[in-house]
Amino acid sequence: MSMRILILDNEPMVVETLVTILSQDPLFEMRTAYRGSEAIELANQQDFDAFICDISLPDMTGIDVVREMRFRRICPPFVMMISGAVKAAPRGVSSDTIFIPKPFNPVEIISILHGVHNRKERQSRS
Repeated sequence: MSMRILILDNEPMVVETLVTILSQDPLFEMRTAYRGSEAIELANQQDFDAFICDISLPDMTGIDVVREMRFRRICPPFVMMISGAVKAAPRGVSSDTIFIPKPFNPVEIISILHGVHNRKERQSRS
């Protein structure tokens, strides 16, 4: 079973890099968005297993995207990219939001996504 991932970042180079990295693994199917509102619209139309999201977006913050998705009962895990060191999760963000520094380590993102996939597989079997 494939894993559907929505990549959200306003920087085309970051989006392209993530698509290139993740497309090397046949597990991952990706859709992309460059604005928070676009991501929310896509998530209303299609189910995703995970979101990769930058915290800084032109129309809202990544935290706003998470809150809006949760309000709409769209609740897959989020991998939130933050420029600089990750010290602590911002207030009001659920525990299944994973924060990583930007620039990111491709191996770390793949490892996180495989972990999310394995967790979902175990839950569906129990």
